Amino acid sequence: MSGRSPSNARPRPDRVLVDIADYVADYRIRSSEAYDTARLCLMKGNLVATDYEDDVARAENVVVDVFVV
Repeated sequence: MSGRSPSNARPRPDRVLVDIADYVADYRIRSSEAYDTARLCLMKGNLVATDYEDDVARAENVVVDVFVV
């Protein structure tokens, strides 16, 4: 062994990731319908997750169905 540890310095993020993060952080939603829809999707997803927490494969299929419909 050389006694050297690999560097744990974090590389700079990709420009695309920075652009996406900036867009998400700065975007202002002005529609109450958008907030209501997002809230309902989150609640439904959480309910599905708790209902199927013992059967992960089945839960993944149900969650996909919830968000695709």
